[in-house]
Amino acid sequence: MKTALFVCATLVSTALTNPVIAQEALATERDKISYMLGMNIGNSIKAYAAELDVDMLTLAIRHVLSEEKLLLSAEEAAALQQAFMETARARQEQLKQQAAGDNLKQGEAFLAENAKKDGVSTTQSGLACNIRSCKPVAAPNPKPLTP
Repeated sequence: MKTALFVCATLVSTALTNPVIAQEALATERDKISYMLGMNIGNSIKAYAAELDVDMLTLAIRHVLSEEKLLLSAEEAAALQQAFMETARARQEQLKQQAAGDNLKQGEAFLAENAKKDGVSTTQSGLACNIRSCKPVAAPNPKPLTP
């Protein structure tokens, strides 16, 4: 598994330095598995693309897989990860609040426009009704049950 990830990191590094990789690069099953793992890693971190330095990402993968000395201690990495996740959560919350405000404005605009339509009545609670016709409904005429 470590070997496959190391090959994946090598392919990522090669892809960065060689913009065009020939189809022959996937000549073996090992190449294909390595490339597939690279695709999985890439897809899982795609949301963070703006914050990433792919060269540093590749370097970290190489250091971990080759068991070289890491540039961050486990404690530094954990603290950095926690701060990064908190920032990401705050950004997500801000986007949610912005979307909620936009949705509220759109809903209020719709209700205001709908209230202007002919035949629409709005109750105090904001319920908009458009009664097109009132026809009396004949009462049902139940038939007696016969045994």
